[in-house]
Amino acid sequence: MLGLLLPALVGGLAYGSWEGAVSGLLWGGLVRMFVLEHTIWAINSFLHMFGTRPYESRENSRNGGIFALLTFGESWHNNHHAFPDSPSFGLTWYRLDPGYWLIRLLAAGGLARDLRLPSGRRRAAQRTGRREAAGLDPAA
Repeated sequence: MLGLLLPALVGGLAYGSWEGAVSGLLWGGLVRMFVLEHTIWAINSFLHMFGTRPYESRENSRNGGIFALLTFGESWHNNHHAFPDSPSFGLTWYRLDPGYWLIRLLAAGGLARDLRLPSGRRRAAQRTGRREAAGLDPAA
C-alpha cells in the first residue's frame, strides 16, 4: 500500500493539488509496479529458454549474466534453482550480484546471519551430475 500511497502523497505535495496526487499514484505507483513486475516475469520466462546452464536442476532454468545489474543478480537463474538456499546467486566474486552485496551489508550490520554459500564440492557435484561421487545424497 505504501508503494501506492507514498507516490500519491509526494505528487500531491509537490504540485499542491489532487491532480498531482492522482498523477503520482498513476505514474509513481501503478505504472512503476506494472513495469517492474512485467520486467521481472519477462526475464524469468526468457531465462527458462535462453542462456547458459552450468548446473543441473529439475527444470530448464538458465543464467543470463547480461541482465545481472538490471535484476540485482536474479538473472543467475540456473544458479538460483540449483542452490535455492544460497544467499548469492552469482556464486563467484566476478559475477555481478548486487542482491548478495546488500545481504552482506545487512550481515555486517547484524541484520542478517547464518549466510551459507554452497561448497566447491557441492557445486562440482551439481555441475557434473555426479552427486554420489561427491558423497552427496543423489535425491537432494
